[in-house]
Amino acid sequence: MEAMKEALEEVERRIKKIEAEIELLEEGLERAESEKKPPKVETTSVYYLAFMAFWAIAGLILLAYMRSRVAPGVRVPIGLYALIALVIFVPPFLYLLMRKPEEEPAVERISALRLTLSGFYRPLKKALEENDREALTKIADRLLDDPRLASAVELANEGDAKLNAYALYLYARYSPELKGEVEETLERLTNKPLRALLSSVLRE
Repeated sequence: MEAMKEALEEVERRIKKIEAEIELLEEGLERAESEKKPPKVETTSVYYLAFMAFWAIAGLILLAYMRSRVAPGVRVPIGLYALIALVIFVPPFLYLLMRKPEEEPAVERISALRLTLSGFYRPLKKALEENDREALTKIADRLLDDPRLASAVELANEGDAKLNAYALYLYARYSPELKGEVEETLERLTNKPLRALLSSVLRE
């Protein structure tokens, strides 16, 4: 039970740390939102393209005027210039107009941290408090079956999701013949609560 207590304390520390990080990130987002300025780079790009397009159109008009004035037999390739202008300017315009704004890294991290809490650490805490090994296997199942949760756990720097799941399986179904597997897994396992939990089977 001492080992279970150690693992539980580690889980509680991780929960508090993640909650504190979420709070800090949200405060940072609120400050950034209140001080938000227009995206100068994109605005400048639009103005630059519009300026260049204006001069391209002006050039085409000038070429059309020249063709009506030049001596017979002199050809001014207006169609070719118009095609070149379309190829150069239309794709960038479409890209700038249709591009979706990228999600801020802080928003993405907050989402990952919240999912890590709700889908991994809080169920893990409950399972440890109740010494429920079946619940531990269900957490492992979800780490393997839910790509969103697995990605969130890894983005939150809480270890490799597959290795975490394997550690939970080993603990929940441990028998003496799995000692070598446990030792090998501990060499690669970085999640502190699961290390404490899995290490306990070697001391029993």
